[in-house]
Amino acid sequence: MSPGLVYEITPRCNLKCGFCYNVWPRDMGQLDTAAAIAMLSGVLEESQAAWLAYAGGEPLLYEGIETVVAAVRSRFPHVRQGVATNATMLTPRRLGRLIEAGIKYIEISLFAGDCGSYRQLTGAGAFDAVRCSIAEVRRHGVPLTVATLLSLATGQHLETVMDIAFALGANMIALNRFIPTGRGKINQGQFALTTDQLDGLLTRANRKAGGFGIPVAVTLPVEDCLLPHANYPNLQFGRCYCGESKWAIDPLGRLRTCEQNAEVLGSLLEASFSTLVSLPAVKAFRSNKASAACLDCRRFASCGGGCRFAARDA
Repeated sequence: MSPGLVYEITPRCNLKCGFCYNVWPRDMGQLDTAAAIAMLSGVLEESQAAWLAYAGGEPLLYEGIETVVAAVRSRFPHVRQGVATNATMLTPRRLGRLIEAGIKYIEISLFAGDCGSYRQLTGAGAFDAVRCSIAEVRRHGVPLTVATLLSLATGQHLETVMDIAFALGANMIALNRFIPTGRGKINQGQFALTTDQLDGLLTRANRKAGGFGIPVAVTLPVEDCLLPHANYPNLQFGRCYCGESKWAIDPLGRLRTCEQNAEVLGSLLEASFSTLVSLPAVKAFRSNKASAACLDCRRFASCGGGCRFAARDA
């Protein structure tokens, strides 16, 4: 699989989600536009990445994001660039600028099915604005994924969020199971799921997805032996590629194995991509709690032993 990169371009965010997985402080700083372009140019040249997703924080708070996207498109036209946003700032004008710069796909997060619940979960009364942004993206014909969270506090909204995403024309729905890291680790009592509770949510999602005709993907891997994927035929499951063909870059240009993992491999301003991905810490991350029985399992190729970060603390 061709490598892909998630660039957390800014630590800043305009929401206050209690389940946020971001592992760094919001005031940690960020690269300026010129430094970001130089860093990405080096990494993309060396890694031969096929895709680059801008995340955060909230990436639209980075004022020069369109300049960065355009520079990458100019030098690396084969790289498919996307943005993962809460869409509260995705005005029609901003959307047009992103598309013109070179954004080819957009992921919008939606965690609740009504205004009051959205405000309670995120601290912002932006539910209607997010729905309008979803519809606007599809009017422009840009491929759109609507992402939601599988958690104790958000589970009651699952079917409603899926219905909204489908009705507004999403090309795909992503179900991200809660992982206790960042602010979410502090608040995990409100959000963490037992295996039985996760099974219940997946069963409900599977039932709802049957009538959609669009992909509904569980995007944080679930072990096939723990919850057999065959029990949910209308959902798509994948394995963990973090630290293998997917990498995260933080706002200061430091490489990590994944967005949930706070361990920094090193700065891409000071060391090459190939040097950092060859460090012993990467091998250790990939082998987290992968027993001989797991490695020999016939299902290992499809699930990869589940989320490698979650396995570390299992």
